[in-house]
Amino acid sequence: MDRNERFDLLTQMKRKDIKVKDAADHLKCSSSLVSLFLRDKGNMDKQKVIKLKQYIKDKPEYKIGKIKIE
Repeated sequence: MDRNERFDLLTQMKRKDIKVKDAADHLKCSSSLVSLFLRDKGNMDKQKVIKLKQYIKDKPEYKIGKIKIE
């Protein structure tokens, strides 16, 4: 997995409001491992990468719109 793919995963996590700790809990690993992986400073097992991608994909994305208040 190259740097751009990792950056895309991090961007999707931010857009979907997924915390690194939540992803780490789902993967049953440390949050520092996930953080290092997303910042391209470490590696993760292939199975964990697949589970991380699926976890991010399955989370819904919420949009906040402007509400006119009178």
